[in-house]
Amino acid sequence: MFHIIFKKEILNFFRDKNTIIYSIVLPVVLYPVLFWVMNELMTLHQGFLRDMPSRIAFSSKPPDDLIFQFMEADMDLELSGNPIPLDQEILPNLKQKNIDAIIDVSCSTNEIRVFFDSSSDRSGSAKTRIEGVLEKYRLRQLHDFAGVGEGHRPDIRFVDIDLSTLESRSRFILGMLLPMLVVIITVMGGMYPSIEVITAERERKTLETTMVAPVKPSHLIAGKFIAVITMSTLAGVLNIVAMVLTLRHTLFGGAGDSLHFTLPWSALPLMLVGIVMVGATFNSLMILVCSFAKDFKEAQSYVSPIYAIGIQPAIVAVIPGVPFNNLTALIPITNISLFFRALIQENVELIPSVITLGSLLVWCILLLFTAKKVLGKDTLIMGLQNKTFTALLFGKKNKKGDTSD
Repeated sequence: MFHIIFKKEILNFFRDKNTIIYSIVLPVVLYPVLFWVMNELMTLHQGFLRDMPSRIAFSSKPPDDLIFQFMEADMDLELSGNPIPLDQEILPNLKQKNIDAIIDVSCSTNEIRVFFDSSSDRSGSAKTRIEGVLEKYRLRQLHDFAGVGEGHRPDIRFVDIDLSTLESRSRFILGMLLPMLVVIITVMGGMYPSIEVITAERERKTLETTMVAPVKPSHLIAGKFIAVITMSTLAGVLNIVAMVLTLRHTLFGGAGDSLHFTLPWSALPLMLVGIVMVGATFNSLMILVCSFAKDFKEAQSYVSPIYAIGIQPAIVAVIPGVPFNNLTALIPITNISLFFRALIQENVELIPSVITLGSLLVWCILLLFTAKKVLGKDTLIMGLQNKTFTALLFGKKNKKGDTSD
């Protein structure tokens, strides 16, 4: 007889529009859109990378001026007039002097060394471009010495020297993966507590018991909000721990000495602040939306689009080379993902960081203020189904003549 129950439940599922939308339509539409957006962003980034000139420098004046002429003639290379000697720390010089790669031909014109940083997109692109120009130089040399005996022809060799450390390469990978997952798990961690804290309790008829306690409504709302934000923050922190341990001991466990996944201790306090602010922003919005629902199922259908749409901007942090600057710091959710990535990779800039945390703080304050205005004592018990948002926010009378207070 189980097939009768099975048929009944399946028919009930397909009669419910929320089940159709969120169990069938949304997954079918979401992932194609998600990967299309990622592909377009990566294509856009590759276009930007191609348009950016590679900033290069020689370690000293090359013995053969032809190499210098080839480099200077290439439109994709921006040649620095000041050589960078190799007797100093090379990698700090690359970053401090905004150089993507250094060419060294001081030993011999037969061996040309290219110093680059594989944890930087622009540096890797510079290496590829330099190799292309050097290949033209090698072919020119072979052409010029075509009539010379084989033993007297120049045997030009290219040597790539990666200046990145195990730690920088590991943090480059961690910076691509962890920020997006932290935002997603933080939002997900607060989604069901946001439903439970008001809508589910109202549905179970237990909210009235809580309301008779000698507690101010504002304190009651604050307690519920802080509880939800705590659960959301806990989910985000546990995600960081689980992600680092997974990368170190399972997913890249066979990489041996090639990768070493760690987080800089200096990044942890600011990451915690960012997680709390992300949780507060999304949880405030979800609790407000859930207050309009009659039951748990309806509340779930309300918050699912917020989760599905809200996490999309976090994907930008996965794309290598997307800069964390004053412009991207103004884009909600994208800014905090890029901020997390900058913290992990230890290349944080002050002004974009202040803009990011400041804008997120403004959103938190606005949503918390709105929630305080909307969620009064009667609202908590009765819900918002018959009330307009304007009446709730400004205390105006609705169509039935009731006030929101």
